Amino acid sequence: AFPPPNENENLITKNENISGYYVAEPTYSLMINYAASLGFKLVAYEEADQCKEIKEMIPSAICRDSIQALNIAKIYELDKNAKIVLFGENAHIEKKTRHDWKFMRVALQELKKKKKMFSIGQTKYIRTNLDSIDINLEIPVYYDEDDGQFDGQIISPHYKKYYEWYYKKSELMNNKILIDTSKDFFSVEIIPIQNNQEIYYPIFRCRKENLQSNIIYIPDSINFVIIYKNKENKRL
Repeated sequence: AFPPPNENENLITKNENISGYYVAEPTYSLMINYAASLGFKLVAYEEADQCKEIKEMIPSAICRDSIQALNIAKIYELDKNAKIVLFGENAHIEKKTRHDWKFMRVALQELKKKKKMFSIGQTKYIRTNLDSIDINLEIPVYYDEDDGQFDGQIISPHYKKYYEWYYKKSELMNNKILIDTSKDFFSVEIIPIQNNQEIYYPIFRCRKENLQSNIIYIPDSINFVIIYKNKENKRL
């Protein structure tokens, strides 16, 4: 999510500096800001184009994953007993090399042989595989089955509409926010606040015409401000 780490800067990303390509998506921004609100220290681990210089010697995919592992391992230089929650695309966190591609998880385990690691995949409900399992499809479910590449899977609920999860109160989404639909506006954004500063990327964004309700929910640990905008994307 975050831009590649700068060797000349502190390993820890300041909460008020949250940014990155994927963070522009509101649900991703919600996840990052929620972690920060709980006191997690944020660390960038992406490869910073180093692999372009050696692409003739090492395949770029293997190089990228290896450098990701090296960046993550630096966390233990700050705290040898650190506990890490890492969010990455499925292939990078697989437990075994596949088709000569050594994934980041594999490289990290080689660097830190004594560290206990779990790879948890994310999947949607697949009827053919799960008909015989008694699970509640209204909430995320952890399915404890080691398939060789992952130690388990998180099965996501089924939603009929995009962003439907913002409109349902849950253990996580427990702070009720009222959107004033009597106002004349084109779109509305919920902007997170870290250390008294607005974070550029919203944790909720919607056109007025697409609102499913005038009530949404976000985690109660996130500070925020509601921003109403016109068609020109100007604040009202």
